[in-house]
Amino acid sequence: MSLCRGNSKAVCPFYLLGVATVVITLLALYFNLHTWTTPVYNSGANVISWLLLLAQTVADAVVVMLPLLLLPRRWRVAIWLPLGLLWVWCIAQLMYYPTYQDLMPFSSFLLWQNLDGLVVRSAVGNLQWRGLTVMLPMLLLWLVYRRYYGRKMREVTAAVPGNRMRSLLMSVGLFLLVQVVAFLVTHAVFWHREYDLHSFVSEKYTHVRVSHASYMTENGLISYIAYCVAVEIAQHHNITPDEERQVQQFIDTQPHYADNIYDAHKQNLILVIVESLNSWVVDLRIDGREITPVLNALCRDTTAIVGLRMQRQVQNGGSSDAHFMYNTGLLPLEARAVSMVYGEATYPTLVQALGKKTAVHICGDKHGLWNAETTARTYGFDRFVGDKTVRPLLNANDWKWERCIFGVASTIIDRLPQPFFAQVVTLGMHEPYVNTEVPETWISESGAFTPRMRVYLERTAVFDQELGLFLQRLRDAGLYDNSLIVIASDHTDYVDNDPKGRMSVDPVGNDCVLVVLNSGHGRVIKEAFGQIDLYPTLLDLMGANHYAWKGVGRSLMRGIGKAVALSPQTVQNAAEGDLPNGAETAQMQTDARRAQEAWEVSRLMITSRYFTHHKILDSAESGR
Repeated sequence: MSLCRGNSKAVCPFYLLGVATVVITLLALYFNLHTWTTPVYNSGANVISWLLLLAQTVADAVVVMLPLLLLPRRWRVAIWLPLGLLWVWCIAQLMYYPTYQDLMPFSSFLLWQNLDGLVVRSAVGNLQWRGLTVMLPMLLLWLVYRRYYGRKMREVTAAVPGNRMRSLLMSVGLFLLVQVVAFLVTHAVFWHREYDLHSFVSEKYTHVRVSHASYMTENGLISYIAYCVAVEIAQHHNITPDEERQVQQFIDTQPHYADNIYDAHKQNLILVIVESLNSWVVDLRIDGREITPVLNALCRDTTAIVGLRMQRQVQNGGSSDAHFMYNTGLLPLEARAVSMVYGEATYPTLVQALGKKTAVHICGDKHGLWNAETTARTYGFDRFVGDKTVRPLLNANDWKWERCIFGVASTIIDRLPQPFFAQVVTLGMHEPYVNTEVPETWISESGAFTPRMRVYLERTAVFDQELGLFLQRLRDAGLYDNSLIVIASDHTDYVDNDPKGRMSVDPVGNDCVLVVLNSGHGRVIKEAFGQIDLYPTLLDLMGANHYAWKGVGRSLMRGIGKAVALSPQTVQNAAEGDLPNGAETAQMQTDARRAQEAWEVSRLMITSRYFTHHKILDSAESGR
């Protein structure tokens, strides 16, 4: 074999063994995370799709093992650098994917400041026994290397001129061949779209239209790495004249109004952002007993605005993306956490629009976790109350997060000069749901649902109880009636994808909760809407429509922007006519294209630091 000439007799056998190990590891990762259930493979799994997946994986393995054939004999042990990095990367995905339903971006590996006890416990709690199918092959390869190949691979036979160059060309050639075939098969067999080559390549490789997981499964690991590099570069650019015209056209076609006909006439705004609150818990009962009696009562209040179909729109930034949407009216980035990359940029904000004397952000986070304090200051909050204030009250009982956060919030809010804006962020319902220190109640004793879901429901019940106490303390302090009180999920949590045993109109678990108290406009919103719609709704209810920036969503008081509520992938499918249940395509495609613009315009504004150079005037009329 020409690839082995000039190398020791141990090199090629170990090379092939390494290729096989990488193939097994990647395939095990795909199937552990179910990333193979992507649009391409879901379109009809067949022999061609599985062969395509296998071929891409083999091509990736060939490239990963390539240094073994190219390095001098004394450096051959360096093959364990790419293999070790791949192994660590795969384990990280096993811990990350169950929470975020996507692969962890390479840039997130640098976010060391996000590693605290809660995050680590959540990640480790996501590991399952089947993850050993990903971890063991590489460990076995290491043992084989130490026992049989380590010393032999440092030996050398007669060199053959040009051997390394031929090795490089043959390996890269094989990889490119597989990628070209994959491109043609995917385009011809699965997608069934009319594309010219330029538009296909531009759309597929320039814009983030799919998740990291589906992109890697459809294109392979090496292509995914190249794609991530391209995305990183694309995240930092100066806005072009054409892009600026696109942004301005979108702004010009957004609704412009200065009236305050929906003003609730409340001095204060209290926004409670709830960690991982799924809408399906509302009115959920076990043996006739309510899990969330307080929340249920609020939803039955005819004077409240209740929306249980608020669509999850957070991306890789998780909770921080929700804070970003609620405070700026912009959609988050699909590939990066805005708080980490653009946390100190300039944005129009809810604090600016409200113009309150005091604005305080109360949470249990460390100041550096997801850049929490920096972004809070960016959004205009003059006071950040976090981990240093709340954690000492826990007394090693992490299940008391909600009690401590709401307790601190009550004490601080009671002393604030009015009018004020208080943003309270809960934490007790965060993953993991493997075990909990929450004292088990009748929820666990009932035996209903899966163990993970019982843990989640126990924590939800604690949140509900503490929410009720917090609202009562506001009444006792004389602040309740004078405040607009908003309860909104930061995002949902999948908990268990199997909804067996629970009553739900949301079997997938994508619907967030929105409840607005004291608005003077009681209504139940049955249609789907997006998290992005909360910002303009709050401007309406707080009588702040003098502020020119209304965000990229739509106020729930003035009609629902259904398309903007969709995720980027769903928007893409709708815009291209891939619509379920025989829906009326014309209007939906129009709405979806508008939603595409909303995501794209938000991306352009964020990455070009648009608002640093374009001031938002304090007048709706002058902002037109």
